[in-house]
Amino acid sequence: MIFDRTMHKKTIIITLVTILILSGAGGAYYYMAYVRNNNSGSSGSQVPYSPDNISKLISHGDMAQAKVVVQDELKKNDTLDVRRQLVTVELASNEYSQVIDTYSSVISSAPASLSAQDLNNIALAYEKVGDKTNAAIYYRKAAAVWPTNDPMHDAEVEYLINQANFLEGKVNA
Repeated sequence: MIFDRTMHKKTIIITLVTILILSGAGGAYYYMAYVRNNNSGSSGSQVPYSPDNISKLISHGDMAQAKVVVQDELKKNDTLDVRRQLVTVELASNEYSQVIDTYSSVISSAPASLSAQDLNNIALAYEKVGDKTNAAIYYRKAAAVWPTNDPMHDAEVEYLINQANFLEGKVNA
């Protein structure tokens, strides 16, 4: 085959334009290339754990990698904040029964440490798996502890109570 300089130049130009476009996206695509290239064939995650890295992975649809990163961190540092990150990945992946499992040890050992948003996530997960009774219970719990300094407090509480009433078959006022 004869080497075609014109085709070679077109390939280089297309590559350079692609690099310029991708670098304008905040370098996120370079980050994803780093993740994929450095994790091929490895059993664990080589992406450093941080909420920002998890958000990047989720926003690029790499749920499996995000989950690996968080689960690796959870093995080293089993805290509620890391569990919350795992829940974020599970919710983004529509793994609602996993959300319930992730929160289960916290529910049994330290339920007072759960925030209103945690309780709302649990309610949503129960609702999505079809358990209306537990969903309503957790929506009411979330409404009871929703922070009063939240500018949307009244609207959030009203929504949570209405959602619980709907699941219980009650007519909302």
